[in-house]
Amino acid sequence: MTNYIGVDVSKDSFDAHCASLGSRQFSNDDKGFKLFGKWIGITAHIVMEASGPYYLRLADNMYRSGYPVSVINPLVIRRFCQMNLQRAKTDRKDAMAIAQFAQLTNPSVWKPAPEHLQQLLQMQSVMEQLSKQLTSTKNALGALHQHPHIYSSALKSLQQVERAQQQQIVQLEKEIMELTRQHYQAELDSLISIPGIGKKTAVLLILSTHGFSRFENIKQFIAYTGIAPRIFQSGKTINKKPKISKLGMADLSPA
Repeated sequence: MTNYIGVDVSKDSFDAHCASLGSRQFSNDDKGFKLFGKWIGITAHIVMEASGPYYLRLADNMYRSGYPVSVINPLVIRRFCQMNLQRAKTDRKDAMAIAQFAQLTNPSVWKPAPEHLQQLLQMQSVMEQLSKQLTSTKNALGALHQHPHIYSSALKSLQQVERAQQQQIVQLEKEIMELTRQHYQAELDSLISIPGIGKKTAVLLILSTHGFSRFENIKQFIAYTGIAPRIFQSGKTINKKPKISKLGMADLSPA
């Protein structure tokens, strides 16, 4: 029987649970990874949630150390806990639930994205953060202009921040497009040829699907993008018109 290790990862630490070893907490750093490896031994299948960016270092370290690693959508684990009427919400309990889920489902093995894709994803993430900051700066400028007397030092400061953010976004967009063309030229050209899809949307599709290698079939891709139909029927009287579920990636889901 496979020795599954359920792991609940947070920023500074992670809790692990195994049926044969019990539960233990480790620091989410190289020292903690080393101690974790000694604790679980050489035969273990490590399963964790995709908890923001916090799981990435642990998953990558364990994968490169030779362990099979699985990364599960947090919503799946949440629904599993609800199905089992789990009332307590602690990191230790979550690690136990992940181990139990893995024992029942035998999840597929994860592997890190290629280096160029990791670079693109990081650049895309930074650009999205800069875009949010730029929006905040524009809002601050708009609020400043509502004052009856605008001081030049305050206005100049915000304008400088706005220009810097705009320049950084333009530079990142250029670098992302260049790197995407280097590795995904064929996919980029095919997507742009579809009416209604521009370069930015095409790049986002390529990155979010890891070059269309992230999914095993078209149904998984449709569900991820949030365009799968939602059927609502119950008994003889309730039969609503099917609608797009929009339960998927917000940036790709239709408005």
